[in-house]
Amino acid sequence: MLLCSQIPYFIEELKISDIDLGTEVPVVRRGAQPYIDESGFWVDLDVTYTGKCKMTIETKINLLKLKETSATQASSVKQDHEKYA
Repeated sequence: MLLCSQIPYFIEELKISDIDLGTEVPVVRRGAQPYIDESGFWVDLDVTYTGKCKMTIETKINLLKLKETSATQASSVKQDHEKYA
């Protein structure tokens, strides 16, 4: 299971539940020095793949968060308009 940490606020979960690379094997052409930062462990790779890839991504979207945000923004715009009117 792979989780992504930089997803929009209204998406509660995003995970890759399955990756199918078929019968071909990816070829790593070049690999850079691995490094760690505040977002995690990173390695830059140049990969060549000539086969087909199928990936399943599962997510949960909270549409109520979109509604709350648009209501907050509308209220803020109304207050700004009243302040300068």
